Amino acid sequence: MQFELFRMVLLKKEGDLLSVISPKFELGREETIRDIFSRKFIFVHRKQEFTYLLDSSLSDGSVVVGRIGRSRLVEENEPPEQGLVETTREPWLASLLVVDPTAHDDGQKIAFEEREIGAPLSIISSFFTYINSLNEYGFEISVSPIVDTSTFWDFEKENRGDITSITFELLAPNMFGSRSALDEEMEKLRDHEKAKEAILTLKNKEGLNLDSGRTRETVDYALRGGGNIRAKAKNKKKYNSKKNIKTIPVVSDGEVGKRSVIDMIRTTFLSVF
Repeated sequence: MQFELFRMVLLKKEGDLLSVISPKFELGREETIRDIFSRKFIFVHRKQEFTYLLDSSLSDGSVVVGRIGRSRLVEENEPPEQGLVETTREPWLASLLVVDPTAHDDGQKIAFEEREIGAPLSIISSFFTYINSLNEYGFEISVSPIVDTSTFWDFEKENRGDITSITFELLAPNMFGSRSALDEEMEKLRDHEKAKEAILTLKNKEGLNLDSGRTRETVDYALRGGGNIRAKAKNKKKYNSKKNIKTIPVVSDGEVGKRSVIDMIRTTFLSVF
């Protein structure tokens, strides 16, 4: 089993009629996440229905565990005694989701099991698009991948002086502790200009100098779950943080093994990325 890691970004909505219409509008961040992942949802991703369900047997006070799955048509044949005639059945395939709902400086995370149901980032993004469309909660929720910063700096080192463009897509902070001037600046953009996202592109056809303190702060901000990075070099090599999502490889042996999987992911959640 292998899990991809994401961070939830919850931006507070302005008080409006929803605070009267929906009793869940005033829930805090942790309560909102717990409420969402305790429910059943059917949502559409790429024109196909997916279902989310809570697994109460694996959930506890520190993590919430559920599954997202979809049905799929399988063509096969009946056994010989039934003439080996063609038949179609509709089994389900689901991925395990482990959710860290607790409020702390390192934010609130999701571990999404990689299976054949589709790309985890795309599926969980569609899930939150559906949740936001319900207008039940006081937060607009999005998700951003967690990435090892070494993946970017390896690319930078291999192409030092030859990187001609880099784009930072930065989300307004929601749970991070203030670690740098960039954190503080993004907080001001969120609070004063009401910005939800900032896009910064640097270009120089002769090559950029990215080995600087300012760039390191921005890379750290983006890759710990605060956004995405795309870069290009003269030799046409490219970097895309969405293709370098941090994963947790684990081994499971049946349902009993699932509990050890949850324990391993819980321990990983305690780390700062």
